[in-house]
Amino acid sequence: MARNVFEEIGSHRKKAAALKLKGDLHIKVVKAASRCSHRELQDILQTSQPRISDLLRGKMSKFSLEMLVGYAERLGLKTSIKTQARTRSASAGKRGKCGALVPCPTKSQTKAVLEKQCLELRMEW
Repeated sequence: MARNVFEEIGSHRKKAAALKLKGDLHIKVVKAASRCSHRELQDILQTSQPRISDLLRGKMSKFSLEMLVGYAERLGLKTSIKTQARTRSASAGKRGKCGALVPCPTKSQTKAVLEKQCLELRMEW
């Protein structure tokens, strides 16, 4: 059984990680917002009452990660992204010698191949 519900329903790993991050942040924002009235939230978050309602009703798809980060900051929450290495049992991907999910480059690879791999990794993030 997957530890991440988004992986369990078949999302790709990178999309699942982003959705989990967004979901976790949404929960914290709603919890912090629950201490305020809708009118107070309109002033604090600088948004309309329908948007406040969508936020509190869990309509996560209507909010970007960037918007949720802004809301969190306005509600007095400190936001950060922390990363840590996966344990071997938690990762199903193929790993190279260095532990990365992509094979580690060898000395025989050309500069063009390495640049292509770097570009692909940046696009995945």
